[in-house]
Amino acid sequence: MAFNEEPGYVFYRSGEAAPQAPGIALGADLTCELWKPSLGRIRPKGIQSGLPRLRARWLMHYLHLFATREYSIFLIRRGERPVHHSLVQPKYFRVPALARDDLEITSTWTEPEFRGRGLAAFAIQEIVRRLGSPGRHFWYLTRENNLPSIRAAEKGGLVRFAEGKRTRRLGLRILGSFVVHPMR
Repeated sequence: MAFNEEPGYVFYRSGEAAPQAPGIALGADLTCELWKPSLGRIRPKGIQSGLPRLRARWLMHYLHLFATREYSIFLIRRGERPVHHSLVQPKYFRVPALARDDLEITSTWTEPEFRGRGLAAFAIQEIVRRLGSPGRHFWYLTRENNLPSIRAAEKGGLVRFAEGKRTRRLGLRILGSFVVHPMR
């Protein structure tokens, strides 16, 4: 990779088969929930990281900038404390390869002391199980050098589908989109 060149991305996608039951179990001290936004709730209780991103997604949801109204956040908690979260967002301009009803699993984060326990893979499986429907695909994008994220996608049952790059629009990454090159 040349100096100042951004790493490429890999795109994972769920297969054509119906969603399967999770193959990874949560510990007895952990619970999970699928949080949905409301006018008075921009983020789930206890989430402090990534607030600008969460505010932006909440605003996009209420301005109907997503293709559907299915924006949500999957959480795994120990008591009241979130130890993992993954955003689930519908199609919008950033990833034009998604079909209208597809969902993207993004902004996955696990508390450092809980990493390596399969929580991200469990979350992927559970999101696909709970939100799956005929013809719907789930997408997961990550940088090509993010090995923990790649392992989570694969353990979660997603298949490497494409490679790509992120573009800029008007010189800004935030306005850019992803160019997807399907694997052959």
